[in-house]
Amino acid sequence: MDNVKLRFDSSTGKVGKTYPESMDVAEPYLTITVEQSNEISSQADKVFFVVAGELTSKNKADIEAEESIQKQKEIKRAELQNQIDELEKSQARPLRELRLDTTNQYSQAKLVGIDNQIVNLRTQIKEIN
Repeated sequence: MDNVKLRFDSSTGKVGKTYPESMDVAEPYLTITVEQSNEISSQADKVFFVVAGELTSKNKADIEAEESIQKQKEIKRAELQNQIDELEKSQARPLRELRLDTTNQYSQAKLVGIDNQIVNLRTQIKEIN
């Protein structure tokens, strides 16, 4: 029975290309039969992974849904971080740079309010994870 080397991503386990068994291939790879390789290629509705040295599969639709959710979370985190950066740059930093003895109560109260907004945004970022 002929074998091939199936390369996979070391961090995600997601399988990649296959190579002849006689070919020198960088690690990581899993040696599988040609029949297993053909079976993998024929199942377009599945995504294959190597987990603890074993070949496993997941439904492609499930993987795409998980990736979509993660992308949405990343976008939301970036939006919240941009809001924090803008608050710091345009409002909080100028107030903090004022000398304390010249800062009036209104400015101090405004700074506290801005700081509370920033804390709230950071909390929202943590909750996304």
